[in-house]
Amino acid sequence: MNTALSECREGDTVVITRLSGSGAFKKRLLDLGFRKGQKLSIIRYAPLKDPMEVRIGDSNVSLRVEEAEQVAVSCTEEHGDES
Repeated sequence: MNTALSECREGDTVVITRLSGSGAFKKRLLDLGFRKGQKLSIIRYAPLKDPMEVRIGDSNVSLRVEEAEQVAVSCTEEHGDES
């Protein structure tokens, strides 16, 4: 099931299924290694839930939540709190 990266929880590991957006924003994501099929992990959200930090490859990247909404992902593993 596809969802926006911005809707994932801390600790989730996901696979990118689609990049939306265009121009400089999309080029920036591609330059940072965001590609269809690439795995990434959600490291943490800032205290007010914006921005979020993700790990892609060997790099940690901060994205605004509005930017993360442009990245469609599929969950592979969830490590969030399961109470």
